[in-house]
Amino acid sequence: MTHFKPAELGVSVAKLRSIGYLTDYMGKPLENENQVLELKVQDIVISDNEEFSSVNYMLNVSRFIDELLVKFYCLPPYYEMIQERIWWDNWLWGLHRTHLQA
Repeated sequence: MTHFKPAELGVSVAKLRSIGYLTDYMGKPLENENQVLELKVQDIVISDNEEFSSVNYMLNVSRFIDELLVKFYCLPPYYEMIQERIWWDNWLWGLHRTHLQA
């Protein structure tokens, strides 16, 4: 994903302006939720709706890996993700640190 419309993500124009999206992909001032914006390099879009939740998917993957480590390899769990907020904070911080090191 390289471009998006605020309406597609359910994000207000005011919120996007507050995080640095001031113009659309043509350089015109951001004024409405149907303008096409270029996704900035440091930004990600995480799906979290009834149809598909990226957060729940990654939680399930981390739990599976932990269970595999414990039951199959007799090793201690690595992630130990118990709740969504812990995963979210850790994963995004890890992603942010990697971005800063690049």
